[in-house]
Amino acid sequence: MKFYLLMALFVLVLFGSVAIAQRSGNAQEFFDRGLKRYQSGDLDGAIDSFTNVIELSTRLGKPPRASKGWIPPSDQSAQLERIRVVDPLAASAYCNRGLARYRQGDVDGAISDYNRALDFNPLMSSAYNNRGLAHKFKHEMAEALHDFNKAIAVDPRDVEAFNNRGALLSEYGQFDAALSDFNKAIALDPKNAEVYYDRGVTHQDRGAIEDSIADFTRAIQINPKMAWAYYNRGTAWTRKGDLNKGIADFSRAIEIDSGLASAYADRGLARLGLGMDTDAESDFAQFLARKPTMKSKLEALIHNVKSERVKQ
Repeated sequence: MKFYLLMALFVLVLFGSVAIAQRSGNAQEFFDRGLKRYQSGDLDGAIDSFTNVIELSTRLGKPPRASKGWIPPSDQSAQLERIRVVDPLAASAYCNRGLARYRQGDVDGAISDYNRALDFNPLMSSAYNNRGLAHKFKHEMAEALHDFNKAIAVDPRDVEAFNNRGALLSEYGQFDAALSDFNKAIALDPKNAEVYYDRGVTHQDRGAIEDSIADFTRAIQINPKMAWAYYNRGTAWTRKGDLNKGIADFSRAIEIDSGLASAYADRGLARLGLGMDTDAESDFAQFLARKPTMKSKLEALIHNVKSERVKQ
């Protein structure tokens, strides 16, 4: 079963750098508290803390609007030099509150916060990046591409923006452009497992199975706990006909994340292909317990594997 997953790289702003004389000490305390709450999973608490930062900021005058149009490459440097940053701390609080809202499922609220962050700091590449991912979630692909482009224009070393733009391009079948972005991201950060993983998914989608295996393997070397990398490498092995290696990778993915339903389904199909019917049935039961609406699709795949066994 094809359950590839491209990684979305959001950015949590860790510092709200602004001169001490120009901000409230309490605002910085609330900002730090918001970070801790967000990182501990207390999203409601994080939203409250970042809201307090916004309310306590001593420089919350009406900021200039950020430019909304794409800056032609020849004009980027000149235009960026003319942009005035109004309040970095407030911008960071809006950006982080938007990220917490996104994680709660309030995508429109997140976009609103990212917009406000960019009002206060039009040079915040993380706000463009995160807003781009929110637009992508809403299938607003032109807006998402625009935001990833802007993030890269503001910060040409933004690894997350290159990776997210590459993932977007890959989903639309623009594999060469996507690979170019992934390659740039890897050049900037050679130890980023998520980028290798996303490049591996793109190689898999374009039929370059050996390249995909190499990238998933590199992602696993960097992050041995990346269940999706094991899963997708397993699908690559099965596409090559090496069912035993596929089963080994599916099993490792399940060890790391027992909720990864697709790994049960694909391990079951591989086991069925090897005549391990009892083990396969157990895997199918585990899959359907997690994805009961996929029963008809699974049954069709099981029929195809059994038909191939008869032919052999």
